[in-house]
Amino acid sequence: PLSDGNIQDFKNEASVGEPIIGDLTINSDTTLGPQKIDGDLSITGGNTLTVSGTIWVTGDIKLTGGGVIRLAESYGDNDGTIITDGIVELSGDSEFYGSGGEHSYPFVITTSSCPTDISCGGKDAISFGGGSGTVGLVAQNGTVNISGGSALKAVTGKTIVMGGGAELLYDS
Repeated sequence: PLSDGNIQDFKNEASVGEPIIGDLTINSDTTLGPQKIDGDLSITGGNTLTVSGTIWVTGDIKLTGGGVIRLAESYGDNDGTIITDGIVELSGDSEFYGSGGEHSYPFVITTSSCPTDISCGGKDAISFGGGSGTVGLVAQNGTVNISGGSALKAVTGKTIVMGGGAELLYDS
């Protein structure tokens, strides 16, 4: 689990860059970071978001239709972070890649307490179905639901539900 201080540090790192006001849809291969997105982030249609610094999304994150998140080579053997205050929906053959370094992984972190919060509409904090890659998922206040042939490297959640071919490959 991450401390409130860790969470705030990630948000502070992302706030260094010029903020994007409103929802952002990645319609072509794009490099971002550090960056705060004051809205939702969507990546679809086989497009790639290359993370070059910490990204903070105040809304929801959706990765579908073969969307890709990868860390820039500059991360080396280090991990990178995308943090959100909303829910995370990862599906439809979404893929994740580190920087190419041996133990480099993107981490997707949410502060959401879904599905217990009334504003969640019954959705989980993170739903991961039909995707794979070198990714760590963190929803320490909510539920992580992993299904549909998904594979990932690390997961932390208040509740974790796995089914339908989900696979966790822990890399210490």
